[in-house]
Amino acid sequence: MKSTYLFTFFLLLAPAGFAQTNPPPERATYITNWVAASADFRRVGGQLYNIKRSQLWKDLNLKFVRMESNTVIARQFTMEPIYESHYRPSTLSSQQQRGAYSPGGQGGGYRQVEVGQRKIMGELLALKNNRHGILTTGQEFETRAIRLGTYPADGETLEYWDNGETNWAPVVTLTKTAGK
Repeated sequence: MKSTYLFTFFLLLAPAGFAQTNPPPERATYITNWVAASADFRRVGGQLYNIKRSQLWKDLNLKFVRMESNTVIARQFTMEPIYESHYRPSTLSSQQQRGAYSPGGQGGGYRQVEVGQRKIMGELLALKNNRHGILTTGQEFETRAIRLGTYPADGETLEYWDNGETNWAPVVTLTKTAGK
C-alpha cells in the first residue's frame, strides 16, 4: 500500500515540470529611437521636402527686426555690385588695332571692374521655424525657406516664409530578452 501511495505521488509530480532543465523561451523586444535625418530634409505642413533640390525653396538674406509670437520679422536685402570704368591701354600694334586677329594681344579701352558691393534693403517678411538661435536687432543671417502665403503684422500684410521643421526618422532595433 505504501508503494502505491509513493507511485501516485511521483506520478502527480512529473507533469508539474519540476524536473525540466530547458531555459525559458526568448521574447522579442523592439526599441525605437528617433534621429534627425539629413539637414537637407525638412517638413512643412506635413509635407517632406529636399530643400537643396526643390525649386520652391529660395535663399534669403535677412536682417532681424523683431520677434512676434514664435515668428521672426526681418527685412530682406540683396547685395548689388558696384562697378567703375578703368582704362586699359592697348597691347596691340596699330595694324592689329585696325581689325587684324591677334593671338595673345589685348585691345585697349574702358572696362567695367567690380570694386565693391552695396546693400539694397527690401520689404519686411515673416519667417516661421527660425533655425538660427537667438537673434539680436540688426543681425544679418542667411536662410533657405519656402513661401507659405501672407502674415498680418502691425496693420500690414507681410510675406510669410517657413524654414521647415527637422525631419525625424525612426530607427527600430530588435533585442531579445529572456521570457518569464
